Amino acid sequence: MEHWPRSAVRAYRDSDPAVTAAGVIDAPGVAMSTAFNGLQLVRGRRIADRLEASPCLEPQQAAEQLGYPAIARRRALAAAESEQCRRQVRPYLQGSNR
Repeated sequence: MEHWPRSAVRAYRDSDPAVTAAGVIDAPGVAMSTAFNGLQLVRGRRIADRLEASPCLEPQQAAEQLGYPAIARRRALAAAESEQCRRQVRPYLQGSNR
């Protein structure tokens, strides 16, 4: 199983929010599926961060503000929804380990 280093994800994300998976597969050891999944998850987290910071913001607006291309927004928004769900249940899951 391949792993895309977080530092690589952050570098691409921060330098060009419209970067595509095809645009990052030149990095050593990064397969297209790995790049695609990594970008989707990172974009979802960034959208969730933006929504957490500005609760009155709509998810679509957050994706637009972050500069994500329209073609990538649907998957990024789905990833953001999943991330928000994880964040909501995290306190309950952490409390059950006592």
